[in-house]
Amino acid sequence: MENREKLTVMRCVRPEEKERVLTLVSDVFEIEQGIPRDMDDIPAEKSPQWWCIEISGRIVGGIVSWEEPEGPHVGRFAVHPSFRHRHLGTDLLRGVLSALFALGASEVYGDARDVTLKILLKMGAEVIDEPYEFYGSNCTPFRVKKNEFIESQRLK
Repeated sequence: MENREKLTVMRCVRPEEKERVLTLVSDVFEIEQGIPRDMDDIPAEKSPQWWCIEISGRIVGGIVSWEEPEGPHVGRFAVHPSFRHRHLGTDLLRGVLSALFALGASEVYGDARDVTLKILLKMGAEVIDEPYEFYGSNCTPFRVKKNEFIESQRLK
C-alpha cells in the first residue's frame, strides 16, 4: 500500500473547484451543526482563499482564509464524515497555517469549536477571548503567532 504522503495533498482550491468545496463545507455545517448555508461563503472584498485536502484526487476537506483588519482569519473548516479520524483535518490546518505564515502573516486569527480548538492549541494557538454560543456549541476566538506555531512544529 502507498504511504499517506503520496495519497494526500493539501493545496489551494482552483476556481473551478470552489463550488464543490463550498458544498462539502456547507453540507457538514448545515447537516451536522444546523448552520445555514448562506453563512458559509466569504464576501469577495475580504479576499477569500479556499484551501482543500484531497486523497487520490478526491477533495475530502476544506477551509477558507480571508483578510480582516487585524490580519488573516481562517474558518469554515470541515472534513467529510467518511474521512475523519485520520488526522486529515490536522494536516489541513497545519498546511494552511504554514502557507499563511510563508506568505508573510505574523499572526492568524479565527473562531473555533472545541474539537478544532484542541488541535489548534497543540499548534501554538492561544485563546484571545471568552467562548460564545454559536448554533448550539461553543466557539472560541483564537490567535496563532508565527513563532509559537513554528516552535510547536519543532516539538513534534
